[in-house]
Amino acid sequence: MVAATDDSSGTTASSPEAKVQLTLYYHRYSFYSQKVLLALYEKKLDFKLREVDITRGEQYGAWFLGLNPRGEVPVLQDGDKIIPESVRIIDYLEDHFTGDNVPSLVPSEASSKQKILELRKVLDQLPGNVLTVGSFHHKKFVDKPKLPFIGPVRWLLSRAEETSAETLRINAEKIPAAREVLLRKAAAQEKTHEIVQDNDKFNDALAQVETALEKVEEALKPGPWLGGEQFTVADVSLAVLLERMSGLGLDGRLWGTRTDIKNYYDRLQQRESFKAAVPRGWLPLLSLAQWQTPATVTAVCSAVIAGFLWFKKRH
Repeated sequence: MVAATDDSSGTTASSPEAKVQLTLYYHRYSFYSQKVLLALYEKKLDFKLREVDITRGEQYGAWFLGLNPRGEVPVLQDGDKIIPESVRIIDYLEDHFTGDNVPSLVPSEASSKQKILELRKVLDQLPGNVLTVGSFHHKKFVDKPKLPFIGPVRWLLSRAEETSAETLRINAEKIPAAREVLLRKAAAQEKTHEIVQDNDKFNDALAQVETALEKVEEALKPGPWLGGEQFTVADVSLAVLLERMSGLGLDGRLWGTRTDIKNYYDRLQQRESFKAAVPRGWLPLLSLAQWQTPATVTAVCSAVIAGFLWFKKRH
């Protein structure tokens, strides 16, 4: 297994094939961070992990804005090179770290490469944030959500989404270095909120995923992965998407009758890189109430206890 060092814990797993040292600034529950982690583990690269504490707004600190002025994770550092955004990072890894026992995530044959890159583009254009937040507002589309996206947690996330634009504007005045970033995010959040509240628009977003999964199902016929025997960048995008949709309880709607995708997802659960990249169990709920009042933090703690009891009663 790859050698990954967590700067916050100091733990290291060694690997005889690890030859390069990179630093990934990330958050373990970030959808886009998980894509990069999966690619790093698949390529068996040596890297350091630096978790950015979004519970304290660390992504808007001056030091992090110096790495990524947009205040977003993930960010990869390779010496003096700084690469933001998951797709750019994965492409950078593929361009600079392939060969010499480092697996490639892109087919070498031209037509196969084009097919995989086109499929990744389709998957990466799906509105992940709308699907995530919208599922909290439109319960009729959801069936059997899984940890950490269960009852009380869904309510808390829904509440946080409703007030996030206001919270971002308040904190824009408190953090001068991040003011422009936070105001842009507040404006974007207001647009997202309008979409996720609309039943028809949320249904349209689900339909986009279903259309994409039709293409996925066709691509999986040779199996076992989208690149046949080769696990590819398109698999990275698909793996993290399926995991998020399953956690939200949208798997029944999206691939309940798609046997090839169901079997694919089952295979993913056994893949060591996938298990290393995607956390399971309880989401640290304090991260969902960043910069909130003491009363909100108390509500979060109550939700943790209530959620645990709610889940145990049903399992």
